[in-house]
Amino acid sequence: MLVEIPFRQTIAQFIRFGVVGSLGTVVNLIIFEGVRWAGIHYLPAASVSFLGAATGNYLLNSRWTFQKSRASAKDWILYVGINLIGLGANLAVLSCFTELWHWPVSLAQLAGIGAGTILNFAFSKALVFR
Repeated sequence: MLVEIPFRQTIAQFIRFGVVGSLGTVVNLIIFEGVRWAGIHYLPAASVSFLGAATGNYLLNSRWTFQKSRASAKDWILYVGINLIGLGANLAVLSCFTELWHWPVSLAQLAGIGAGTILNFAFSKALVFR
């Protein structure tokens, strides 16, 4: 049976979303470590790095992943709001893995970033880039 075009398109978008997310992860970790280097606790550092990465991800996802003709402040605010759900998962995983299981902070942050990816994609596709 042939895969339906909308499903194939969603798979292609998810792959592009993953590529953008991977780049965003690098940005996130660079900002995260820079803020931590400045002496800030890892939880606020994760919040700052989230905002920087989310902004870059919004711009790339808007143009490349979902091929919108233009980005808007309204969509960016909605995108960031949706990604706050992912941030909540990120902070929960980061805190749990660091405090309970004594993982290295950077590795726990990486696990936290991964925790919100599917939720962020589903809500972004349904609400921001529809």
